[in-house]
Amino acid sequence: MIGKAPGNIIKEYPEKGPMKQYRFDKAVAFACFRCGNEKKSKLITIYQSNWNKRLCNGCYGRLLSIYEIKAGTKSEDEKVDELIELLLKLVSDDELRIAIEKLKIKENRIQYLDSKTLRFVASAEYISSKTEEDYSLDWSHVIIGLCKAFENELVEKIIRPFKSHCKSIDISNDLKDNDLSRITKYISKENTKEPELGTFAHFLQTVLNSKSRRHTSNIIKTFYDFLTDFPYSNWILDKSGLLNAINSISNNFRNKAAHIEELGKEDFF
Repeated sequence: MIGKAPGNIIKEYPEKGPMKQYRFDKAVAFACFRCGNEKKSKLITIYQSNWNKRLCNGCYGRLLSIYEIKAGTKSEDEKVDELIELLLKLVSDDELRIAIEKLKIKENRIQYLDSKTLRFVASAEYISSKTEEDYSLDWSHVIIGLCKAFENELVEKIIRPFKSHCKSIDISNDLKDNDLSRITKYISKENTKEPELGTFAHFLQTVLNSKSRRHTSNIIKTFYDFLTDFPYSNWILDKSGLLNAINSISNNFRNKAAHIEELGKEDFF
């Protein structure tokens, strides 16, 4: 335990991740180290067993939501969806509008992003801008915002256009191929959920590594044909290009953010 309790503790509560609550016999004044707001309460939460890192109830509730999602038993993709939903709830419409305007001023290339992508990026940027310099709590939901932005751009710029390109192509045989079936199902059927990063990465890895399928798989042959319409598509077919980027984002950030590991400020920036 670091530091000293600011009064007489009458009850201790079970730990929730790196947080623990204590109830005192009388209200104690303190400043929340996360949001900086001054509070007075009989119930105080501390972070990482450090009395110098006291949390208000609002910050405690927000962080508890993150830890409960990460420690849950749902699938990785479901956890990612819940974390991005949590991030978006933290930013009001006015705050989002201002954040988007600031991004457009700072970076001209923002204009090329899909509106949904821009919302993910702006929300993550806004929340990160509200943190203190010594902010050391879990940044998982903020980092997920950037991961979802990347995933959405992949869908909007490559996956959906490829689906349209395949409309007149018979790819039914590829439904029987375990390495291609998930993407083939999305391409060949309407009203199906867009594939996540891992699904497309597996498809792309098969495209790049399986020479035999280039002659037997209609969806792979069509994918190569689809890319001929784009003059700067070489990086998609380079193992150190798009596939490497997807794997890096998935392994180093997206997957970790969805599990019990904590991601910090250095992971975001």
